[in-house]
Amino acid sequence: MLIICDCERSVRDQTQIVVQLTSPDFFQKLRRSNHKDTLLIRRVDLLQAHLLAQLSDFLEKLGERGGFSRNTLLHLGIIGSVEKREGIELLNFDLLSKFLDNLFCFRIEIPPLRKRKEEIPWLVDKFLSMVNHELKRNVTGFAPDALDILLQYHWPNNLSELRAEIERDITLTRDNDLIKISALSNRLTRYTSQPELLSRRCQT
Repeated sequence: MLIICDCERSVRDQTQIVVQLTSPDFFQKLRRSNHKDTLLIRRVDLLQAHLLAQLSDFLEKLGERGGFSRNTLLHLGIIGSVEKREGIELLNFDLLSKFLDNLFCFRIEIPPLRKRKEEIPWLVDKFLSMVNHELKRNVTGFAPDALDILLQYHWPNNLSELRAEIERDITLTRDNDLIKISALSNRLTRYTSQPELLSRRCQT
């Protein structure tokens, strides 16, 4: 089972995540699952400094009171994701680096979305399914010309921006209908290299 702790939330939600992770038996249960459970701490870089420090302190003390050596933690099946953006320094860089070094053995660099646009149609399908389920909607997909614009856009904020765009577009589209150019954000349509698509937006 995949357990997701998403730090791309409000401070209140982040606090609840840290409370869950620092509960007395959370990591014990993870260890007892015998590698059947995987913990994903998504967007660790967005965690508030005091919460990151609290979580780091807890993990350091686990070895003293719970028999969790660093080697034990590394074998629990924990994944952490950090999103780097061009020209933007990661918040709490020193504290974050220490936390990542203590908890994770390997670092895998994933290219930004603009360098792997061939994955966008697959990601769009996944996010459509997720957001439809969360919002109890039934938007069927993107019209071909709207999808063309998604493929042209450079996505500076990567997956989080793609998901936010899809969530916005779904709220502006009727159930059992396709997302059309008229539902897309202005920032996307400004980057299209096909002006004729924008004329269609004005007509819809």
